[in-house]
Amino acid sequence: MAYQPKPLPFSSLRGISQKTLALHHGKLYDGMVKRRNAVAELLHGLLYGGGGKLLYANDMASELKSLKSAERRLSNAIALHELYFEALGGDGIPEVSIVPAIVEKFGTLDRFSRYFTASCLSARGWALLVWDPLDARLRVYTTDSDEEGVWSAKPIIVCDMAEHAYFLDFGTDKASYIRAFFANLNWSSVDRLYQVARK
Repeated sequence: MAYQPKPLPFSSLRGISQKTLALHHGKLYDGMVKRRNAVAELLHGLLYGGGGKLLYANDMASELKSLKSAERRLSNAIALHELYFEALGGDGIPEVSIVPAIVEKFGTLDRFSRYFTASCLSARGWALLVWDPLDARLRVYTTDSDEEGVWSAKPIIVCDMAEHAYFLDFGTDKASYIRAFFANLNWSSVDRLYQVARK
């Protein structure tokens, strides 16, 4: 069964326009889901009907290599976008149980906010607050593409730093976009992801 795109969990945001949301969620994210479904169909065809083609798989240039690369890239992009949209739609007020853990790790909420903002500004793809079970700690990671990441990390706050997320509303003023992101942060969703990640 084909994967279905998840609807936006909110109707509007403060400071981020409906036009940006329509392009970001309705066109870009929805298009990624459609492309991943198309790749899944092609992989299904190779598995069940293209046995001969599998004999030519290699690590330089083969149909399977290209499809597996596209599958990974699209799957990562879909997951990150779903976490990004899920983190939005709130009032930006951090009154949940993750707050003591953030303060323990970063010293204060303000210091975390400044560090996360700086991390966003240093990324061309994504900035993430994660729970990393390798050392059982909160960490902030950045990535410049959908193909990079730390496989052990459990994302809790995900901020999209690609131009499609902010350019229509903020131009090159990424700092204002990040402020709008924090102003719309749904801390209840953040807390839920934190509790799940720690299990």
